[in-house]
Amino acid sequence: MAGVERGQLLRRLARITAAVVVIGGAVLMLRIPQQRAADVDDAPPPPQTVVREFAADGVIVPGPGGTLASPASLALARGPRRLIASWLPAAQDAGYEVSWGVVGNAAGNPDGRRLVAENTVQINGLDDAVEYYVEVRAVDAFGRRSAPVTAVSMTDTTAPAGYGFVDRFDSRVIPDPQRWRFATPGDCARATRGDLSHVRQLLISGRCSGETVALRSRTPLRLRSAADAVNGELGRVLVETDQPGQTGELTIDLVPGPADLLGGRGRGFDGPPDGSGDTARADPALPPGVIRMHTAALLSPPLTDEPRPVANAVQVLVAPGTPRTGRPVAVQPVGAAHIGVSVRWELVVRTDGVVVLRDGVPVAAGDVVPTWSEATVLIGFGGQTDGLRSAVDMVAFAGAPTETPPLRPSPRLDVPNTVGTAGRQPVTPAAGEVVPYVVGGQLRATVLPRDEPSGTFVVDVGGREIPARPAVDGQPLAAGVRYPIVADLPVDALVLREGELPVRINTTGPGRLLVVHADLELVAQPGVRSAIAGTGLDDPLPGPGPALARPSVWLTDSAGDPFDREATVPRDRLIIEVALDAVAGQRVAGELAGLSGVEVRVDDTLVAAIPTVRDGPGVGGRWRLALNPASLPGGEHTVTVRVLGVAPETEPDNASTRFRLSG
Repeated sequence: MAGVERGQLLRRLARITAAVVVIGGAVLMLRIPQQRAADVDDAPPPPQTVVREFAADGVIVPGPGGTLASPASLALARGPRRLIASWLPAAQDAGYEVSWGVVGNAAGNPDGRRLVAENTVQINGLDDAVEYYVEVRAVDAFGRRSAPVTAVSMTDTTAPAGYGFVDRFDSRVIPDPQRWRFATPGDCARATRGDLSHVRQLLISGRCSGETVALRSRTPLRLRSAADAVNGELGRVLVETDQPGQTGELTIDLVPGPADLLGGRGRGFDGPPDGSGDTARADPALPPGVIRMHTAALLSPPLTDEPRPVANAVQVLVAPGTPRTGRPVAVQPVGAAHIGVSVRWELVVRTDGVVVLRDGVPVAAGDVVPTWSEATVLIGFGGQTDGLRSAVDMVAFAGAPTETPPLRPSPRLDVPNTVGTAGRQPVTPAAGEVVPYVVGGQLRATVLPRDEPSGTFVVDVGGREIPARPAVDGQPLAAGVRYPIVADLPVDALVLREGELPVRINTTGPGRLLVVHADLELVAQPGVRSAIAGTGLDDPLPGPGPALARPSVWLTDSAGDPFDREATVPRDRLIIEVALDAVAGQRVAGELAGLSGVEVRVDDTLVAAIPTVRDGPGVGGRWRLALNPASLPGGEHTVTVRVLGVAPETEPDNASTRFRLSG
């Protein structure tokens, strides 16, 4: 009896004491409460990350073929703080595993590794004067790896020749506030130092629902005189970036006025949106005198759910009525961009017109010559509705000598997002603390008329109304077209309220107008040096993580001819075609998530499972499964493909199709 009571006591102690741990001779009693069964039942199951090979009766699943060949002709192109690897694809390649590291480091322990579908990859964030190796393995549809092919190189630190202004975005604060201002509608985008695969680059990140944002240079572009032109060249702007990539837009604007943010293509744009041009096109959204290089990803016809980029459309755009030289320039077609690979765009202004170069090749031209000698440079970025994530390696200007004005960090602006009515009693403070060490300021704003507007603009600041003018003379107000304005503010109008500068933008005419963007350029007192502004610690807006290859599924007969989706198929053996578009998956974040495998179901019943991790995570592929439908009843059925990743955080993907079986 005593033994039974002792056992019951021990069992009671076990329910309140989980373990005895001995550390350095000390005994620690760890109390772990008993978990309720309901808690266990309510816990969600862990994400599936393993696919086990399976084939139901009557289903034939393919297996891997012969030996997988290594990629051929691996070559490394050099750039500042980066290498671009490219190679020739092979027939069995579903994708590639790319790894890299410093030459001489421990084998098998690379600095980075990436799964990709394209045969060109840019590796960023490398150190100069250091020798790196890049290793590439082909990956097939079952996750097998080929033998590696390796190349060795160093980055290229050579500065571009002939440029007086060069920014490689390697300063303490990125972008350097002495050189750049960033204009965005509201707070939908940021310009920051890069992260992840964009280390040591300027990163433009945003979720602006298709709106364009702009990086404005505080350093003006000054053209040479015709007498000082170098081989007919007056000046040029260079932008090295992975934009527009395969989904976005890039603009380089030369603006003869203090504008921060211009509009996109206006109504009545007279050029074809799907090609390159050897003469300039007229765009009503542009102010007079502006010269714009516009390039965008050109998609294939949407034959599938995922139209593919086939080229970059490149054009020179100007305002209607701009005088023309009548001399077109021969240009070459532009191929599709590689995912995440930087391209060097150059907008060259000559005495006989304008030429656009892509990696040194003329791809567009404009039969226009500017009448101005100095311009504000705006670099515009546009994404899709799902976001914007664009990297910039370098910006440079060539032309007459130019200087960056001294910087005085601006206070935060308090500006409503709608335009008010002029002539009312000012609502801003007329007295108080004034911004120090300045002789005035220039308010730059962009307004957007919602209907047909009229009138002029005034700025309510410092307890009074100050006239505003168009940033570029001659631009008409038009509904739906961004309209940049500027107001010169005297120092006694720069009255702060709790550290902010209250500003109200008003109009003398009717119409509904929005304030898209507002910024303040302060004019420093003579002799004042530029202040160091910003912390350099701003983070990019969150971007998408690596995604799986995009699945699709359809049915064919034994000869490989696809069935119509609404057709009734016979009871002969069917072929289920499963394809994973790895390029579409890589397009999401620049690299692929590791693929664990594919599961195929007919009417929610698992009929096949294909693991893709023979030598490591898979990337994509294509499979043909034979299905005997003899046991299925007549009528409509659904085939569903589920794609799973090796990492718990990877979102699964799926695709489905229907077929009707004869009775």
